Amino acid sequence: HRSFKGFKVTPNADYLKSRKTVLFNNDVELALAAPTKGLTDNVFYKNADTDEILFIHDGEGVLKTQYGEIKFGYGDYVVIPRGTIYRIEADVNDLSYLMIEAPSAIEPPSRYRNEFGQLLEHSPYCERDIRGPQNLKTHDETGDFTIKTKKKGLLYGIHYGTHPFDVVGWDGCCYPFIFSIHDFEPITGRVHQPPPVHQTFETDAFVVCSFVP
Repeated sequence: HRSFKGFKVTPNADYLKSRKTVLFNNDVELALAAPTKGLTDNVFYKNADTDEILFIHDGEGVLKTQYGEIKFGYGDYVVIPRGTIYRIEADVNDLSYLMIEAPSAIEPPSRYRNEFGQLLEHSPYCERDIRGPQNLKTHDETGDFTIKTKKKGLLYGIHYGTHPFDVVGWDGCCYPFIFSIHDFEPITGRVHQPPPVHQTFETDAFVVCSFVP
């Protein structure tokens, strides 16, 4: 048995190096982070290997992507599909989070969806609880923009001559979103319910559960 004191993870000034991997296998990687600084100007991040979930333990801020912006705070699951270029702007002195990396797609549990992908009545949350990107800003700028890109476990610096958020619009069903654990409605009964009722997300290899009162 092991007890990981996640809230006591050693802070690190480098936003990316602050992520301390504590558990991993071929299907999932769990890391803890307490950055004291954000990415410097004109520097962005892209995970080309895995989808990410950032579960915010403390702090608040804004996730900025080419899809737009989403505000986050305590108790939020920040789900970021692989390939998303992003920056996090926050009061990083107070920011701490758990990061989950998944090589397969992170989705709502299949048993809570109908054949068209809509969430069903017995789901512990609904589409209205999901917050998507807003406030799309087109950055028509030239210069030297560095995209720190994770590929096959290594970090590469890819340089763009134009701002990576030079986007006027987008369409589709693959985009970052936020779901708050405070919006998770547990399934209850006269006796203790089995663990699957706590399931919040799934991948091909593991599930994410929210144990709430």
